[in-house]
Amino acid sequence: MTKFIKIQLAVLILVAYSFCADLSTAQKSKLHPLFQMALTGQNSQQKKVSDNKVLATSFSALKNEIVYDAIIYTDAVSKLKDMGITVNSVYPEFVTAQVTLNELKQLSSLDCVRYIDPGSKNYPQLEVSVPEIGASLLHAGFINNTQYKGNGVIVLIYDTGIDWKHLDFRKSDTTKSRILCIWDQSLTAMGGENPPAGFSYGVEYTQTQIENELDGTPAGFVRERDYNGHGTHVAGIAAGNGQSYNNKYVGVAPEADIIVVKGSDGSFTENRMIDGLTYAANKASFYGKPIVVNWSIGGHTGPHDGTKGYEKAINSFVKTAGRAVCVSAGNSGGDNIHISGSVSSSLADSVLFIVPSYTPNSGSGNDYFIIDIWTRDADQIAATLISPTNLTWNLPPNTLIDGVSSNDGTVTAYNYIMSVNGKREIYVWIEDSNPAYPPKAGTWKIRLTKSLGGTTNFDGWLTESDLGGYAGSLVNGNTDKTVCMPGTADSAITVGAYVTKRFWPSYAGGTYYYPDNTENDIAPFSSIGPTADGRLKPEISAPGAVIASALSQDADTTGTYPFVLHGRRHCIMQGTSMASPHVAGICALLLQANPNSNAIQIRDFLTSTANVDSYTGSVPNYIWGYGKADVLEAMAKNISSSAVVSRSILSYDGTGSDSYVVLDKNHKYALRFTPTSSGKLTGFQLRTYHQAIRWLSGNGPLKCEVYTDNGGFPGTQIGSTVYHSFSLLTPSTNNYIQMLDANVEVSAGTDYHIVLSQTNPNDSLAIMVEYAITGGERSSYYNGIQWDHQTIYNLRIRPIVTTVSGMVYVDDGSTSSAIKSFRLSQNY
Repeated sequence: MTKFIKIQLAVLILVAYSFCADLSTAQKSKLHPLFQMALTGQNSQQKKVSDNKVLATSFSALKNEIVYDAIIYTDAVSKLKDMGITVNSVYPEFVTAQVTLNELKQLSSLDCVRYIDPGSKNYPQLEVSVPEIGASLLHAGFINNTQYKGNGVIVLIYDTGIDWKHLDFRKSDTTKSRILCIWDQSLTAMGGENPPAGFSYGVEYTQTQIENELDGTPAGFVRERDYNGHGTHVAGIAAGNGQSYNNKYVGVAPEADIIVVKGSDGSFTENRMIDGLTYAANKASFYGKPIVVNWSIGGHTGPHDGTKGYEKAINSFVKTAGRAVCVSAGNSGGDNIHISGSVSSSLADSVLFIVPSYTPNSGSGNDYFIIDIWTRDADQIAATLISPTNLTWNLPPNTLIDGVSSNDGTVTAYNYIMSVNGKREIYVWIEDSNPAYPPKAGTWKIRLTKSLGGTTNFDGWLTESDLGGYAGSLVNGNTDKTVCMPGTADSAITVGAYVTKRFWPSYAGGTYYYPDNTENDIAPFSSIGPTADGRLKPEISAPGAVIASALSQDADTTGTYPFVLHGRRHCIMQGTSMASPHVAGICALLLQANPNSNAIQIRDFLTSTANVDSYTGSVPNYIWGYGKADVLEAMAKNISSSAVVSRSILSYDGTGSDSYVVLDKNHKYALRFTPTSSGKLTGFQLRTYHQAIRWLSGNGPLKCEVYTDNGGFPGTQIGSTVYHSFSLLTPSTNNYIQMLDANVEVSAGTDYHIVLSQTNPNDSLAIMVEYAITGGERSSYYNGIQWDHQTIYNLRIRPIVTTVSGMVYVDDGSTSSAIKSFRLSQNY
């Protein structure tokens, strides 16, 4: 994971002052400082357009010039349209639009326009996964004798696009797609292509056009591609059906309809994210279905208090029943990018940033750091920037520094009260506009002073930093308040990430792992709350580390072979980007059961049923929210408010040394377990050994049975035999084996045995054990003649007992159409 993923709007470097010389003070007060710079430095700005570190722009064929994405705060939509302004989305407080520089100037003179904001840029926030959250049992019809797989619900993924050819997003007839439509915002329409109705940019592809591509009649029309791969992976977690590789990697809502909005290949403007919500609302109305939007993207440029435009858009969007928006919390939980302090007339404060010694990147505009400071009121605060060689730039209230060059770097900064929330923003960006003078190594200081009044508190964020591949560091920085926007929106369901798996096998051989991850604990990268105004975020946590999902065929995998899995159609990624689509899939399942639920009700189901353990500690808290998402219990509560669900994972192995035993011939291995509560044995975890040895041989399947206890050994079989396909097993990890079809009820305090054997005596399987223990009596081995206790090791097998009460009907396994072989094992 990149130390500091780019998560904010890059500022223009501007030095000319012709275009805007006649702007009045009133006009300037309505223009964000970046737009002021665009107008004052028009000529140099055009040069910077190609540098991809500027305001969001595109070429308008209609206007025959460059247009700028803008969020215009106004109530007079019709007046803007009468002026010829290209309006895309309309919300209660603002509209999104694409405007020329001249239109920008005209808008700033209108009484009906309160403010014009360019918005921020946002970036991707890169498995007991599906079984862990309880979705596997819902897929199999465990609750209400209904298979909940997201049928009749739309999941919209706003991201880097999708590999629409991937089999995980097709129907059983593989010439048919589950994707209803794709809006590629990054394309300019060519012959026969058009933007979606009501929008002025991008290209929309319909399901018919996608299916024409799939069956080749005609091919070559749909140009959308996911070159990054992030969007395809996210979509697979939320809604992939796994059919591209033995039905092995299945998402949370595998029968949901899919809509994709491609924002770009890697950075996303706030304006276009808002347009994506408008598109979602339009499509939900058109298809007459509930919809869940997933944003696995975010940024740190802004106040972190829920007042940004796209955060207000979320609040407006979810006021309609049958809609929810899930947002990743961010990946800054391990980075000290936040700082807070206070300043008064008698006490100055400073933000210190250390630039290490480094070798600058080649070229210009690619060595930089950006610090964004927000006060908690509108008091008059002055700033002074001091470089390591004591060069000084003064930044009094209501001023900007527009690309001033020096031997220590180029400085762009501003100090203004922002219209979005009435609070002061002090923004500083130092870069190598001249490659001969990159940001100077040493300590940079932003000194804050206040001449009058009481005390003013502030928060600041290191929003972006790349100094020859290094990040630099905030002195006294911390990880508090690192949840990204728009995850700080009031009505967003904001998702943190925890670890369900450490190891994975590469298709090229070898087993890999993240050494900093601890199973069942919070992911070390997961961002931490609260919001700047003190609200709880994230609300919920979900699996987000070492997650297997769909791999885009258009993504460049050069040098990344360790992350590509067997079959080469899926790969490993981690981040809160992977946690959020788990919860988006959960929302789809809940909306299948109750299409009229609103976002607040769904969030309440999630938070009131979240799992708590020794890792989460007392909840709610700013790391976990209310705990670990549990869709099984949330669904039960959704159907019947009196329902009570508990799932117990019985673990008898510990943290001792790993070794393995081989299950082969007519031998058997058994684990004796003692339920702590009565219920159904719904499954168990089986940890297999590394692929460095011949861990699996033969065709299978694995034979899984449950026995009574007879003096510490297996006695009589109860229930039915479950056969688990070898193709669903993966080395080096916990494989989930579902046991619903065994139809075994167990009683608290009574001993039972899970017994494993081979259907074919020529097959073999290496099972991981905790080795060199003393006094072990729960693992036993059958050598073809008799059972013996294995006292020096514990089998790494963990039974799962599920209890549901207060429900009108729970499937007993005898009449269910549940699949015999569980298909979600590899997201464990």
